[in-house]
Amino acid sequence: MIPINYNHLYYFYRIAQEGTIAKASKAVLISSPALSMQLKEFELTLGTPLFEREKKHLVLTETGHTVFEYAKEIFQLGDELAQVVKSNTQGRIKIDIGAQDSIPKHVTDHMISYLLKSAKCKVKATEGSLQSLIDLQKEFLLDVMLVDKLPTTEHENFYASKKIVEEPIKLFGVAEIVSKDALKNFEKIPLIVPTFQSGRREKIENFFQQQKILPNIIAEIEDSALEVKLAIDGVGAIATIESAVKDELASGSLNYICDLDEAYEQVWMIVRKRKILNPMAIQLLNEYEYPHR
Repeated sequence: MIPINYNHLYYFYRIAQEGTIAKASKAVLISSPALSMQLKEFELTLGTPLFEREKKHLVLTETGHTVFEYAKEIFQLGDELAQVVKSNTQGRIKIDIGAQDSIPKHVTDHMISYLLKSAKCKVKATEGSLQSLIDLQKEFLLDVMLVDKLPTTEHENFYASKKIVEEPIKLFGVAEIVSKDALKNFEKIPLIVPTFQSGRREKIENFFQQQKILPNIIAEIEDSALEVKLAIDGVGAIATIESAVKDELASGSLNYICDLDEAYEQVWMIVRKRKILNPMAIQLLNEYEYPHR
């Protein structure tokens, strides 16, 4: 068995990341000649070159790519371990949550409130598109994702999932819009809808197609909080779940118009399978329940 010098492996890893020895030397705080010598020793140990030089950059060989993938996993796992140990020694377990932009804010808020009330933890929340969240979780920068549809089947082996929301999608608007007799004048009602990146948009579109209705869409909004604000301002009606606007319904700032038959909003909790799972992510998978109306 070849004994691996992990200092050499780390230096190789940083050179591969930076693309040149000069840039990597600044990152690891040693001189370029010394770093170059460390790389040569590592290649001699492995018995094969790891880079080819193209113009001013170093390009990984086929073996170099393989070594880099192993190195990335090793050092990401080390960072993960350090974060877990640091969290435990500080007395609060840090948990990073990523929520898709289109997820109703009330759903994300409730989960964060649950964590802060039920456990001694520190929560960091990030919003973004589905793909941006998947990319962050691939880099072990998120413990939990909240998304409105499951990632594609190619990712199935990498995730544990739990459906926490399945509610009928309904139409809501201010009193002036409701008074237009929505069911008879549906095509005249100005609608604010999520973008096509949202699973809810697909279900809204399917409803209108089945009803042979040409919707009067005036805005496509990625942020669910902005959807609600625009609806309150009387700009248009929105299609969402009742629990997402329960406060607005109670205050009278929004009113129920009608159901979108057979259209349901879903929210999934996704946890990437890791060597060391965040204990708070495990608790969410095992115990957390979103309160349905």
